[in-house]
Amino acid sequence: MAGAFKSENPFFVVVLQPSHVHGNKLSVPMNFARKYLTMMHKKSYISFQMEIRGQFAVDNNLEVGDVCVFEPTGGIETSMKVTIYKKQAIEDENLG
Repeated sequence: MAGAFKSENPFFVVVLQPSHVHGNKLSVPMNFARKYLTMMHKKSYISFQMEIRGQFAVDNNLEVGDVCVFEPTGGIETSMKVTIYKKQAIEDENLG
């Protein structure tokens, strides 16, 4: 599933860990940020971290082991399209 993800846009993949779901840490890889998010300021970066751990995580029922693929959407404001692969669906596919 997540391994088969294809896009014409740059993206990075995160397998959610306890600190992502229950804590306050989900960082954009530095090399990715430098190359593709040149408009991103430190304040935006902190806001992005907070959104991921807050309402976004609750609304999407994120759990440890889920896989998220992040793609910048472009434009002046830094925002991301997020594709979520649920851990259970990945496990079910691997068994099938």
